[in-house]
Amino acid sequence: MNGSSWGHKMTEPATLSISPKWLNDATTKMVGLFNTGTNTTAATAFSDSATGAAYQVPVGKVFYILNIFQMISDSSGGVATVNLYGSATSGGTDHIKAYMASSTVGSDGGNAPQNYPVFITIDAGDYITHVCSSTTGYNAQFIGVETDV
Repeated sequence: MNGSSWGHKMTEPATLSISPKWLNDATTKMVGLFNTGTNTTAATAFSDSATGAAYQVPVGKVFYILNIFQMISDSSGGVATVNLYGSATSGGTDHIKAYMASSTVGSDGGNAPQNYPVFITIDAGDYITHVCSSTTGYNAQFIGVETDV
């Protein structure tokens, strides 16, 4: 190209930066997830906000968690931890994807909400499962993008 764009069709590139950008097309959609087992240390799958059912990444798709908004409580005043898994079974713990810890909290069990921009890949066929070390509460919402592999 000679430095002039006259007579040439130009296309804007799709770029990834610190904050990923997604093209709006028929195969890409935003998905909100929430956890339902807030007062248990048992492995619990996240649910789709639109359907209320345990969310499983569809075949031929991949799910990227982009933001985690969570609040962890531990009435003992200790540090509560959460392991996040991708698993072929709802409530399974096949492969760890992330580890999160709350700050030390007071004996009242309160803890400030935490908001994390992340980029965590969940493969086709997997559920997203959490295991919390505290039985007094783990509340979380995830925002992500489901798109073709």
